[in-house]
Amino acid sequence: MGNKYNRVLLKLSGEALLGEQGHGIDADIL
Repeated sequence: MGNKYNRVLLKLSGEALLGEQGHGIDADIL
């Protein structure tokens, strides 16, 4: 469980950093 949460947090952080590109990644995760 913790591992999954960590991964999501990491991806979210990367999305915020990337900005537009990150948005697409976020949608892929969902």
